[in-house]
Parts: sequence; structure tokens; C-alpha cells
Amino acid sequence: MNWNEVTIYTKKEALEPLSGVIMDMGISSFVVEDPDEILSFLEESRDTYDMVDEELRGDIESIRPNVKLYVSDDEEGVGLMHALTDRLAALGQQMPEVFGELTVSIVSVKDEDWQYNWREFFKPFRLGEKLYVRPVWEQTSPEGVITVRIDPGSSFGSGQHETTRMALEALEKYIFPGCTAADIGSGSGILSAAAALLGASRVTAVDIDPNAVTATRECAVLNGVEDRVNAVCSDLAEALTESPDVTVANIFAGPICALSSQLSSLLDPGCVFISTGIIESRQDEVASALDENGFELIEKRSMGQWYLLVGKKRNK
Repeated sequence: MNWNEVTIYTKKEALEPLSGVIMDMGISSFVVEDPDEILSFLEESRDTYDMVDEELRGDIESIRPNVKLYVSDDEEGVGLMHALTDRLAALGQQMPEVFGELTVSIVSVKDEDWQYNWREFFKPFRLGEKLYVRPVWEQTSPEGVITVRIDPGSSFGSGQHETTRMALEALEKYIFPGCTAADIGSGSGILSAAAALLGASRVTAVDIDPNAVTATRECAVLNGVEDRVNAVCSDLAEALTESPDVTVANIFAGPICALSSQLSSLLDPGCVFISTGIIESRQDEVASALDENGFELIEKRSMGQWYLLVGKKRNK
């Protein structure tokens, strides 16, 4: 199968609302390219990257803010493209001061080129004190790290997005040897694999997308933790039959609020709920939902335009 690489150029201030529009259409796999955030990340990561090539810096600075997604070149993809272009045209007419011109670029990508395109830009990187995210084509890791191996050539959720990075760092903080964990909305499976590698004895990975369940299982095998990761296709927390010590959900604000209600009766006192995928305008809503459902907010942080909130189940 071939794919269409769809790049939607907009104003920097419109990246967040445009992402929301795309998610409202049921598209959950996309990449936001903000040159200012990329340069900020490189500046903050000097301990990992000794130097940044000036030519690379110039290339980054020349990037126009955009949202990039991949649409299959088949009947279903054509239908999605029509719906997307109609929605963008309406947005451009209704709110030009917010979204700007919303220029769209479409490039055909052959299936055999898919993995190569990702390899060109993806490099291994460190997170927190222990974690090291490494693509399969890299063969070595620094000493003293916990390596999470991924294959970003065929799926999203590679650990580079702010929400995934914050979730990984939170798992490093709250996972303890022998604990049980749950990953709600497992996606590529990177969080499930990381939880197991960090010491969880059992991880229940839940996603409503069968393809995500398959990806999670493959990621577990890639990291040698398939005996500790149980990936199931289910809705939110319905697959959980007992209280995990640590639950992580890298999804969106609405489902997190619903999930906090479901977890309220399931989790034992002291259990931790890590939630991210929350935009700034909805962080108070999520914090209120956690409080109403018996969680004490023990950590809140942000990265870029995204927030992470961690709740601990109160004693009854």
C-alpha cells in the first residue's frame, strides 16, 4: 500500500487548535512540527547532544509550523482526505485570523520508503535518569541505562512527542520493582514496554484499536518483556480486574476524566494514576475530575503545550 504524506501549514498559534480539530475527526496519529520547540529541545538537551550542526539549526529554523499526517492511498483514505480538506476550507473561511491560509501539501510515499523516511530523522535519546530510547537500527546504548527499543518506521508513539516523554519520565519515577501496572490507550506499546523494563512484574496494556494491540505486543517482544505485558483490545479500564499499582494513560482530557471515574472504584488507596495528553485549557477540568473521584494531585508538569497530572488514590 502507498501513502499520502499530508502537511498542513498554519500559524504557530494555531498548531494546538488545529491538532484539536484533527483529533475531533478521529485522526489520532499525526506529528506537530514547531521549529521553536525543536530548537528549545536541542538547547535543553546539551548533555545528550554535545553540539548541534549549524546547518541543521538553519534547516530547523526554515521549517514552517505545520501538522503532518499519513493517509492511506485507497478508497478509505480518499474519503478521509475529502473530509479533511472540506473541514480545513471551512476553518480558513470562518476563522482566518486564527488559522491563517492553512496551505496543504500532499506527497505520495511508497510503502517501501516508509521506514527509511523515519530512520533519516529519528535518533536515540535519553530521558530522565535511566531511560534510553533506541530505534532498532541502532546497535549500542550507553552504560548504565535502561534501553527501550522501538521500531518507529511503521507506527507513531516513538517517545519523541511531549506527552510520551513526560509519561516515560513519570513511569521512571513511580514504577517500583515487582509492582503491577496498566497502560490505557497503549498505542505503539512504548509505555508498556518501559514499565516492564523499569521493574513492573505485570503490565496490562489496553487499547480500542486492534492495530495498536498488535503494535504493543510486537514492542514487548522487541524488548524481551512479552511474558510481562498482556495487550488486550478493550475500552478504557474495562479489561482491568484488579487494582494496578501504577496506571498510565496518554490519551486526551475527555477520556481521562471518564477513566478517573472508572478507576475510582477499582484502584486501592495509594495507587498512582499518571495522565497526560492534556492541553492547557483543560488541565483544570482534569484536576477537578481527579479530585472528585478520590485522587490527590501529587504532581503536575508541562512540556510545550501539553500537561501531565499524577493522582494518588486517597484512603477511603
